[in-house]
Amino acid sequence: MNIVDYFVTFFGLCFFYFGLTAMIWSRRMNKYLKENHFEKWKYINHIGSIGPLTVNSFTWIPFIFSEDDLDDRIVEDIKKQIRKNFIFSTISFFLMPILSLMFM
Repeated sequence: MNIVDYFVTFFGLCFFYFGLTAMIWSRRMNKYLKENHFEKWKYINHIGSIGPLTVNSFTWIPFIFSEDDLDDRIVEDIKKQIRKNFIFSTISFFLMPILSLMFM
């Protein structure tokens, strides 16, 4: 194995790990909002004329990166975890091809 293979493997595993943990935290947030902040959950999950069905990325991502924590410490903590994992996953995704090309 050369160094490119190690970079691809490392950043691929980082992307998978951080993406998976962001997804797990997102599911926890969705469940918590449904149980404790139903109106916000309904707004975030509303998709056009279909209604609240699944997470709508156009409302979910702005909510996660907003300062709106609904005056709830648990929401604030979960949002921090999701942001951290989302950012690390995105960095890993973009660094993987860049570093691979640099060392080819």
